[in-house]
Amino acid sequence: MLGVLGLAAVLGLGVSAYSRITTGYKYGAANMDAWSAVWSPPEYLGGVANYQKSPPDFEYMEAGGRRVCPVNAAHVLTGAGLAGGMLALRARFLWWPLHPFGLVICTSWAIYGIWFSVFLGWLAKWNVMTFGGAHVYRKILPFFLGMVLGESVVLAFWCVLGLATGTTSGSLLRG
Repeated sequence: MLGVLGLAAVLGLGVSAYSRITTGYKYGAANMDAWSAVWSPPEYLGGVANYQKSPPDFEYMEAGGRRVCPVNAAHVLTGAGLAGGMLALRARFLWWPLHPFGLVICTSWAIYGIWFSVFLGWLAKWNVMTFGGAHVYRKILPFFLGMVLGESVVLAFWCVLGLATGTTSGSLLRG
């Protein structure tokens, strides 16, 4: 199963990269996505050029008057420690509610648009499991999966309709 998932990921990456590049050349990348084609390159590449011209002086953590490690490395180690701790707590205690993947994606752009929906889903699951138990959870699960499938079907319908009429349907991720 892992091999199939890996093959699908590699194939999906290749097809999406090819599609993005060819549609960018055919229709003009600036007409497709202003953020990735117009605003983002000067911002990030300008930062890279500035770092090459004058490399930053990294701050170091000090202990007893000695430079111990760079602050950025300390941040990475702290994040890895938090994620590892959450993973260990999740594996050890069934009641532990936090998943380490939540720590990784908590500041991503997509979460700003869907955090409340994720919270409502978690709250609904918590209520069902707390007051109804696993039996009620198994009975109500098809309803919630149907809601997700229904939303996906509606989004697919509007995307196909937009492609057929040549209009844009806006962003799939609201917010």
